[in-house]
Amino acid sequence: MKSSTLRTGGWLRGRAALSAAAATAAALTVLGVATAAQASPARANAAIQVSASTAITGRAVTGDAGNTWATESVTRTANISGGDVSDPAPAADCGPTATTCYTWLGKFTDEGTAQAIPGQISPGVQAVPITGSPTASVDGWTQIYFYASSAAPDPSLVPAKVTGNAASDAGWFQQFFPAGTTFGVFNSGNSNSHAYQYVDAADCQTWVHSDYGTGESGDITGVDMCPVLSDGHATVSNTRATVTWKSTVTSTFEVTINGPGPLNGRMARVTKPAAVYSGLEAGHTYTVTIQPLVNGNDEGKAGRVTFKTTHT
Repeated sequence: MKSSTLRTGGWLRGRAALSAAAATAAALTVLGVATAAQASPARANAAIQVSASTAITGRAVTGDAGNTWATESVTRTANISGGDVSDPAPAADCGPTATTCYTWLGKFTDEGTAQAIPGQISPGVQAVPITGSPTASVDGWTQIYFYASSAAPDPSLVPAKVTGNAASDAGWFQQFFPAGTTFGVFNSGNSNSHAYQYVDAADCQTWVHSDYGTGESGDITGVDMCPVLSDGHATVSNTRATVTWKSTVTSTFEVTINGPGPLNGRMARVTKPAAVYSGLEAGHTYTVTIQPLVNGNDEGKAGRVTFKTTHT
């Protein structure tokens, strides 16, 4: 890590915010992956935008309880925008030794997998010891507003590969700048935010770690929470059928019927383990596919009930 200082600066002010609307638009747009070899040099006029991608392995992941519950391997794509030399921030916002200061917005996205550590406290609301060795997909982002005394970021300074937690979130963006750059951060309550989702598809569990949108929810515990269907049955006549089944975990399902006639391919959502059909053709075979839903998402394995209507 290069020699630099980090201080708490003033509030985001005036046009130094990159013009708030433009800054927000820049923050929420992923600019694309650029390695050190691919990155373009920074422009010295108006708002500068640069990006760099890093493969991170063995990164410790902290849960709500404050412990390391998993290690992850992700591809991090970091983008910064700002540095408008025609509209600098007050030099004092970058520290007492700075003679120049510029407003920047940094955002990185992480995509990859996390391997939970057996016995560690789970990251979410249940806060129980993790059983087994669950693996979760990782998808999320972090954004930070900050000041930097340099308007000349260099993406080639950002490492292409990293092991462990080599830099803090704020420190990650500092890697774009040359040695000797000084930094300041905003005190605004809305200046920094993050949103991450960890999905253990095998156990049908999701942990959302976020201070944005819906906030924190769910957990990764290693316990199988997938719905299980059983006891599928159909009561039929020549033109009607009532299909029933049993399920753990959920009472919401998506059902699809396939067979001859106008009902073929018809899909519906039901809130109890039953589906009723009329207008079927006599003496024909139909299959109803039942997909359990949890919070509106497909969870667990689908089941099928096949039946044949009577001739009369």
